[in-house]
Amino acid sequence: MTVSPLPGPPESGYSLTCLSGGQQDCADLHSYGPGIRRNYILHYVLAGRGYFETNGQVYPVETGESFLICPNTVIRYYPDPAQPWEYTWVDFCGGEAQTLLRRTGFTAARPVSPALSRETMEPLYRSIRESCGPMPWHRARADGYLLVLLSRYRGRDPFCDPFCGS
Repeated sequence: MTVSPLPGPPESGYSLTCLSGGQQDCADLHSYGPGIRRNYILHYVLAGRGYFETNGQVYPVETGESFLICPNTVIRYYPDPAQPWEYTWVDFCGGEAQTLLRRTGFTAARPVSPALSRETMEPLYRSIRESCGPMPWHRARADGYLLVLLSRYRGRDPFCDPFCGS
């Protein structure tokens, strides 16, 4: 009797790798830049406000909004001294990152998103942070949460494939 191996799980078709995540309270007025990051970094502002500078533009960023750092771009970000922000972030890369981000509305020319609810966004960022670890299944879980996170920025019906169509 010959036994054929079961087919493996279907491929998602997306080359996207979550590298790390974190959270920062900037009550001490912690800032970054000017500097260059090697990967994409997506920040979500949990509280307060601050400023993101890129491509010669300064963007005010409020509670509930997000900003995207693109690789190899000079950037600077810092809290508003009167209302220092607290934010959470995820660092990622991959061959499909730019395509997926474009479908969310983020681009180098539009690096700040409209506000989204903390109740929706904070648990996803936390799940990514908690999933990062040394084992392959940790990375797979974090990558999955990253896809769900990007789908929230897409603003589509949660029961629809967030990355279908354009």
